Amino acid sequence: PQRERASRPSQPPQAAGAMAEEASQGRVQKVVCFNCSKRESFTPSSGLKTWRRKLQTSYKLTANKDTLSLNRLRECHLLIIVAPRDKFSALEFDALKAFVAEGGSLLISMTEGGEAGLGTNINYLTEEYGIETQSDAVVRAVYHKYTHPKEVLIQGGVLSPALDQAHGRGGSGKASDSLSFSFPYGASLIVQKPAFPILSSGHLAIPLHRPVAALWEGKPKAGGGAPGRVCVLGSTHVLHDDWLDKDDNA
Repeated sequence: PQRERASRPSQPPQAAGAMAEEASQGRVQKVVCFNCSKRESFTPSSGLKTWRRKLQTSYKLTANKDTLSLNRLRECHLLIIVAPRDKFSALEFDALKAFVAEGGSLLISMTEGGEAGLGTNINYLTEEYGIETQSDAVVRAVYHKYTHPKEVLIQGGVLSPALDQAHGRGGSGKASDSLSFSFPYGASLIVQKPAFPILSSGHLAIPLHRPVAALWEGKPKAGGGAPGRVCVLGSTHVLHDDWLDKDDNA
C-alpha cells in the first residue's frame, strides 16, 4: 500500500541559540549527533567505540535518545543513523527533511536485508533523495581474504575520484592503485539522480558493480551556507570496531 506523505513543518528556519552565539564569535565547532532513539544496531558506547574516538578528536559528539524534532536537529551539523530497528513517524520524517533543507547532513548506514531485515521504514526518507536500500546481501563470488562469503573485500569499487585523491591514491588510473575496503554483511542500493553512487560492489561480488554507498547534495545556500547532504551506506559493519581499521575502511 502507498505510504502517506508527511506534510512539511510550518515553523520557520532558525538557528539554535548556542550555535548562533558561537558562529557570531567565529568559533563554531562542528557537532555530530548519533541517533539512539530507534534501537540502532550499534551505538557510540557499543560497537562504535573506535569510530567515536576518531571523531571526537575533531568534532563535538552528542547522542539523541528522544523523538526527533527540528529543534533538536538544529543543535547538530551531522546526524548519524546506524541501522535503525524501529520505524520513524511522519513528524520525524518531516523534521529530517526540513533539517536537510536548512543545510544539515545525514549519514544513514544499513545492513543485509535492507529495510525489511531491520524492521524500519527509512527508505521512505532516502527515496526522496533518489536512494533506496535493497533487501539483499552483497556476497563475494570467489574466496578472497575473508572466510565468510558475506565478508567481502572490494577492490576497484571506488567511484568517486575525490575519495582516492583525499588518501593520495588513484593517480595511476589503475584499479589496483585505488582504495580497497571490506564490506561485511551489507546490502546494495538503487540510486537515481540527483543522487549519485560513490562506492560499488566491484567485480568480485554479487550483485556485480552495484552501488553500495551513495550521496545526495543540495544546492548551495544563499550567502555561502553549506548545502544539505544525505549519504547512505549499505553496510553498518564497515563502521564497527571489528572492521573500521581493516583494509582502507577508516
